[in-house]
Amino acid sequence: MNEEDLVVLVERFIDCKAALFGDRRPTEVTCGYYFTRQNNLNFIRLHGLQPEQMAPGICEQGRGVHFGDGIYTSRNPEAFQGSCSDSVGLLVAIVKGKETNVTGPEPPIPDVDTVVGNMVIPQTEDSEQLGGLDECTFHDEVVLRQSAQCLPLFSFVKNGPWTYDIDGGCDNDLENIWTCHERLQGVMDLFFNEGRMVPVIRQKKPHAASQQAIESQLLARRIQQREDREAESVAMMMISPAGCAWKLVEEILFLHDELMTLDGMTNLSLAPIATDDIVFLAERFIECRMDFGTDGRPTDVTCGYHYTNQNNLDAIRQDGLLSRPERVARNVGQQTGGAYFGDGIYTGRNPQAFQNFGNVGLLVAILKGNERNVRNAEPPNPAINTVIGNKVFPKTEGHGSGRNLDDKKTYNDEVVLRTSSQCLPLFSFSMRRYTYDNGQNKDWDNIWTCHERLQGVLDRFFNEGRTLSVHRQRN
Repeated sequence: MNEEDLVVLVERFIDCKAALFGDRRPTEVTCGYYFTRQNNLNFIRLHGLQPEQMAPGICEQGRGVHFGDGIYTSRNPEAFQGSCSDSVGLLVAIVKGKETNVTGPEPPIPDVDTVVGNMVIPQTEDSEQLGGLDECTFHDEVVLRQSAQCLPLFSFVKNGPWTYDIDGGCDNDLENIWTCHERLQGVMDLFFNEGRMVPVIRQKKPHAASQQAIESQLLARRIQQREDREAESVAMMMISPAGCAWKLVEEILFLHDELMTLDGMTNLSLAPIATDDIVFLAERFIECRMDFGTDGRPTDVTCGYHYTNQNNLDAIRQDGLLSRPERVARNVGQQTGGAYFGDGIYTGRNPQAFQNFGNVGLLVAILKGNERNVRNAEPPNPAINTVIGNKVFPKTEGHGSGRNLDDKKTYNDEVVLRTSSQCLPLFSFSMRRYTYDNGQNKDWDNIWTCHERLQGVLDRFFNEGRTLSVHRQRN
């Protein structure tokens, strides 16, 4: 470079670095490479390197602007040595300022001074994801948005393409260029980097044989990144009752499709209660659970059963299962099976005990909250959300889980939820009026399979991933 022309370019470069410092942007100066044609050198000596649209006198054959306008530099002398014929290489000082990774051209961003792209192995927009791997960054194109960010210092002529022998490193020309790079970085450190020694990592061209393995590794990383983003979006969705309700309904529909692939499931006429309408009911159920949590009441969600008649299903899809006071308030004529233990939604712990209450069975999610064992109807108690009674083996009255490992004494338990928002109907099935006979009735086995799979979904959504024990009661 001509000494007088170089002074002007150096002054402009220093002013740019000072401006970046004033804006609290990174000001570290490193070395890079730029390849051009011999007949462009006079323009570069006078004006420095310019973005293409600002330098019509420069014809950079084959370079293109895949990552937007700017000065395209590289981290090593090999990756772009063949970017144009009659090539001259330039060793340049660069100040990147604030940078970001891109996968294609983007509109100029005021607070970004440099973009880094890679057409061979595209990187993610997160600049920290794939950095530090030669295989990933060898073809990085460091695109400086302003000419003042780049200071051309040395030119060299490449005498034909170089190849890098990873074992021997025997290309003397290439070795000498890298020596120039290291020495020049030392000068940059002294003048611009407050004497700090910026690490100089010599990138090595990846073996062609390893390219497929590299791309497979990167694909695996990107898949994991996508899954992480999806998990994060799901977690954000789960924060709101509406978002959680939509996701729950999606899971229920997916579970139904999965269950229908099992042998014998078609005999049950298993079907989701609804799709769009159930979202509203699910949101109401979720809000009830949140209220219980705020009040310090139990929030475990379990599976239960409710039997009804076919002609009630449309009303259930719209309003859910309602207690008698709720039906009166909404003027809903849904049939009821009595109220021996008081008003509420009557559910069972197993699919067989109360099959005579209707010709359609429902698999429901239940939220008991505070529960109490009762022997008959009691006046409503605001502190109690669920009562459990048993006409066959009356229970001892009082607080407690109501669970007993003696199937004979709990088989006919009636779990009575005081409000409709504590019960979420999810699946309907055709009740076959069979009794259980030493595991020979396949329909009942399949219904219990649905119960177990559904409990797994409820554990993930509502029970913090804890696996609640599922005990199959037998008469």
